[in-house]
Amino acid sequence: MNLFIFLLIWAFIWYIPIPPKKTSLKKPGRIVSLLIGLLLFFIIQFEQPPLSVFVYLLIFLRLFAAFFESALSIKPAAEFKHTERNYYHQRFQWKLSPKLNAKTVGILFIIYVLAASTMIVFWQLQRVANAYYFNSFIQTEIGIPFKTTIPDNMVRLVTEELAISIARRHMSEFGSNTQVLGCHITKTPDGEL
Repeated sequence: MNLFIFLLIWAFIWYIPIPPKKTSLKKPGRIVSLLIGLLLFFIIQFEQPPLSVFVYLLIFLRLFAAFFESALSIKPAAEFKHTERNYYHQRFQWKLSPKLNAKTVGILFIIYVLAASTMIVFWQLQRVANAYYFNSFIQTEIGIPFKTTIPDNMVRLVTEELAISIARRHMSEFGSNTQVLGCHITKTPDGEL
């Protein structure tokens, strides 16, 4: 269900032109953009990234595509005047032409690269902060975990479903996908489970 909702959001964002134009939404360029976006969606979902990575990819891949849509135009070669030579067996019947001047394209591309780099650095810093946060819960001590055996009347059974539920409750604030690899019961120094 969630994957279908993400697919609808992704398709909507890829189908709408950026920047908005008065052109028809049924033009072949919009359909091609949507198909490229859907192909990228399925490639990314095949890797099953965390939600934050999915959102970052959605933003920056769409901005990258919008950059090329606004900076370049692809038109059939027949619309352009042929100068000098006309080859009989031409491979591509399409011509790529810039819509903006080179300085504007260069400045926009540098802004895009800086924004993407900033988000990548922020993402890595967020991962390190999460690691430090969870590392603060680990208490290291020298010796065996239990100095004495645990009395039978103090032990309670924890199901795997409960362990997964508790782990997801703590991880939900970060929006991460969690996998519980194992669960065990420990006692605090006060003798509590």
